[in-house]
Amino acid sequence: SSPASMRRAAVVRSGRAFARRLLFVRYHITFHGRPLIAGHGAGGLLHSDTTLSFWGGVDPVSGIVIDHQHPLRGQQLSGRVLVLPSGRGSSTSSQVILALILGGKAPAAILLRDTDPILALGAIVAEEMFGQSLPIVVVGSDAFAELARHPYAEVDPDGRVRVAAAATAPPSRLDYVTEDASVDAST
Repeated sequence: SSPASMRRAAVVRSGRAFARRLLFVRYHITFHGRPLIAGHGAGGLLHSDTTLSFWGGVDPVSGIVIDHQHPLRGQQLSGRVLVLPSGRGSSTSSQVILALILGGKAPAAILLRDTDPILALGAIVAEEMFGQSLPIVVVGSDAFAELARHPYAEVDPDGRVRVAAAATAPPSRLDYVTEDASVDAST
């Protein structure tokens, strides 16, 4: 038996004594999407059921949504995981994505319900010409709907999206943190 399985067994055997010492438990849900642009990104989720045109809808200098009709108006994209059905409108949105990436104001990642080649184009140019990446992953309808219920996500280059049910700290491989011991429940 492996050390990890012995640790899990120790947690199960300790019963009430362990439960009394438990400080924080994080539950993870994992989705597998299709990466349009591979990369790693993590941050608070910013979810909208409304498509967003980056051209005229996002300030490329500040990274703030400026579309007066959009539900995310006034929200900062930088460092967040943006969840959208898709982009909307102009092919110039790819230029805004490029400007956001180069200016350090891009989202940490973009999760889409539907494939959007225009958004991907800006990220491809940033990656190929400037060596800067913005992960873009297509997650499909079911995962898109579920993401609205969670505050934090981490995106991996293979398209895996790990979602935290509660995030007072970024999720990690440690699912259980106690006063005197840590147990890696993911192995």
